Amino acid sequence: MIETFLRDPLVQPLWAFALLSLAVFVLTVWRAIEAGQFDVHKLPQLLDTLVLRKLVPLAVLGIVAKTAVDPVTSDALTGFYLAGVLAAAAAAVAKLIDAVKGQTFPPEISMTDGVDG
Repeated sequence: MIETFLRDPLVQPLWAFALLSLAVFVLTVWRAIEAGQFDVHKLPQLLDTLVLRKLVPLAVLGIVAKTAVDPVTSDALTGFYLAGVLAAAAAAVAKLIDAVKGQTFPPEISMTDGVDG
């Protein structure tokens, strides 16, 4: 049953986005360690900002689209879900490129001395 869920065409874009977001998260942490600016207390905030704030709402929208009984509503929600995943994935790719270049700290998170930005 889990395998069937993971292979669902509606779930696969969300998995791709999750992997992109996790890659950005890992590279951000790695770059912070390299720069000597790593603050372990920022990990939950960093995970929330880079991954969870986008992944969870998209997952909920996907579940609602999949369980909607009315075909018109289901199609509309599926369209919104796919557009949201596409937009979030495009933003994640841009952040991944920045992370590879070393420009990884989101403006909303300061990685120095525990001071929030």
